[in-house]
Amino acid sequence: MSALNSSTTRPGEPDPHVGLLGWAWALLIDSRALWGSLDVRPDRFGTRYLLVVYPPGITATERRRVRIWRGWPLWGTLLALVMAATLGRSLGTPTAVGISIALSLSVGALVFVRAGQTRTRVRTVGGLMLATAHDPKAAQTCRRIETLAATMLQADGHLRAGDITPTEHELIWWSVYDAIAHRASR
Repeated sequence: MSALNSSTTRPGEPDPHVGLLGWAWALLIDSRALWGSLDVRPDRFGTRYLLVVYPPGITATERRRVRIWRGWPLWGTLLALVMAATLGRSLGTPTAVGISIALSLSVGALVFVRAGQTRTRVRTVGGLMLATAHDPKAAQTCRRIETLAATMLQADGHLRAGDITPTEHELIWWSVYDAIAHRASR
């Protein structure tokens, strides 16, 4: 079953069957892009690019599980810190730190298992555009990342506007997904 057909509402739109809190939680986990994400951020040495593309055709539940797994290093650390600070007052610092780390790692292991094989099918491509030197190969990689992401964002816009069908959107998604595989295998 296609992930695009698994819901009656589009990403980012309130679902009439869930409350405001449920909608906010779903938006946080689901994001507006079903296909993945583009992260462009300043780096110590220049600008870092990271394109993440989920396997086309996965269900909304599989996509959520993979997003939660991929975010675990950040939220797992925050969970451990908050638990250590909270428990530290009543249990003492060494005990609180031990319990919080053990619990955070246990939750991380559970999320890892729940993400299953889908997490291994996520494709990523990254690049670093150096600020101090021009590297033609790095520039080409970063332009390729921008082009692939623009293709998906444009397809999202056409889908929302009703210019293309969910099936046509998924075909574009497949082409970007495959382009990352071919690029990485060289």
